[in-house]
Amino acid sequence: MTHDLSAQFTDAERNTVQPTGFPSGTESDRFKVSSVTAYDFGGSDHSLTIAADYEVEGFNNVLTFDARNEVENVGFVGQYRFGGDRFDFSASLRHDVNDLFQDATTFRVGAGYRIGEGTRLRAAAGTGVKNPTLNELFGFFDGAFVGNPDLEPEESTSWEVGLDQDFADGKATLSITYFDAELENEIFTDFPPPTFIASPGNRDTKSTQHGFELALSALLGGGFSVNGTYSFLDAEENGAEEVRRPNHLASAALNWAAPGDAASANLVVRYNGEAIDSDFTTGAFPAPTASLDAYTLVNLNVRVKLADGINVFGRIENLLDETYEPVLTFVAPGVNGLIGFEARF
Repeated sequence: MTHDLSAQFTDAERNTVQPTGFPSGTESDRFKVSSVTAYDFGGSDHSLTIAADYEVEGFNNVLTFDARNEVENVGFVGQYRFGGDRFDFSASLRHDVNDLFQDATTFRVGAGYRIGEGTRLRAAAGTGVKNPTLNELFGFFDGAFVGNPDLEPEESTSWEVGLDQDFADGKATLSITYFDAELENEIFTDFPPPTFIASPGNRDTKSTQHGFELALSALLGGGFSVNGTYSFLDAEENGAEEVRRPNHLASAALNWAAPGDAASANLVVRYNGEAIDSDFTTGAFPAPTASLDAYTLVNLNVRVKLADGINVFGRIENLLDETYEPVLTFVAPGVNGLIGFEARF
């Protein structure tokens, strides 16, 4: 039996500055504590996990209403796993008790069966719920954005089927997965008359996403390994192409680990295909769509072990200083780096 107890705390202050004054200022905080207990039945093929978490978030528009809004959530999770030689199965159930939204119960089940040497069939299905953010509920940006306290949570249902095939005596695996998902009460940005100021709302129609994914992973020897994925996505809302949902996504990573886990590094290349987005610069209503160019990002991660449980790590993102817009007219940061220190005890 193993136990894990963790706590997280975030405190943030954001101010928007422009020549005419201060149109927006917010204070937000978040505290979360989680407890996870796992039992493996003495090393057998069965395992059981029980978890609980408590989270409280606060939000305040300090330059406008100066009124704190808060939401609390308590979650309970149970998960069972079985891993046999040919058959594996997992099932999980989560129940959330929320003081602002209706309580919700979600689930996920999955199973796999090895039909031959190195060949495995698998399938999974599940549901999900995502509550609106406090900014979507209570945010305010003078003359540009007003939150909507009547928003409802988004709800999703999804399923997938796939096939895994091993090669080279198990040193390489090729996988293909078909997936299908449906989203209800999708939160979107509306511009209601007479002011036409942006405000979030829930769609009455359903959002659908389906497609397939190819994945390859292989051990190259000498501490090196490689893995890559390609995804084709068809995402529509009420029969129309969804914004910022590219049809083509791909990534590849070259990984290296030194003997004894003394150091590690990986080089990651990510490709994001062309997509469309709403173009609000035209002044037209409703806003027409415009094309978002495809882009490729290169990231480098390095970690070095200084002593048992003590590591130093570094990361360089957008190594080639690619100029791109994940959202129309919002240029993403160029090359940037991070260095950190980690201690485990």
